Amino acid sequence: MVAKSDECILCHPEGKIENMLKGYEYNRNSVKPWVFVPREPEAFGHLVVASGKHYADISDEKLTTDRKYSGQIISLINKLSVKMRKELEYEGRKCEKVYVSTLCETENMHLHFHLIPRFKGDKEGFMHLLGLFSELIIIAQLIIKLTFSLLKAY
Repeated sequence: MVAKSDECILCHPEGKIENMLKGYEYNRNSVKPWVFVPREPEAFGHLVVASGKHYADISDEKLTTDRKYSGQIISLINKLSVKMRKELEYEGRKCEKVYVSTLCETENMHLHFHLIPRFKGDKEGFMHLLGLFSELIIIAQLIIKLTFSLLKAY
């Protein structure tokens, strides 16, 4: 992990990423996680939580040693997910759950999480959202392992 990378879009989003969530904006003088709405959302209410520190992705080994910071990210994801479930409605349907994904093939972008709300009556499962990639199973296993290691730390 490096504090910031010159090539990374999420380390230097000025002029590249708009639609930052009020109260969770990017701050060049901080390493706090920040939040934005993607240019091409997968669903109504789709948010992205970006790490304020430059970790390549969820499998960056240095992230496991930075438990306080990874806990901040998970806490923010949880806070936003709870808020989405309580307050978000689409076409009269209430948000019932929030999918969280780290899937990203974009070059020059570091660790970030997609929060994709699912509404009552939506098609079950996630394959219709993300396509048929066998890598999703590996990513899910990594997230589960990280989550359990973070829970053990508390």
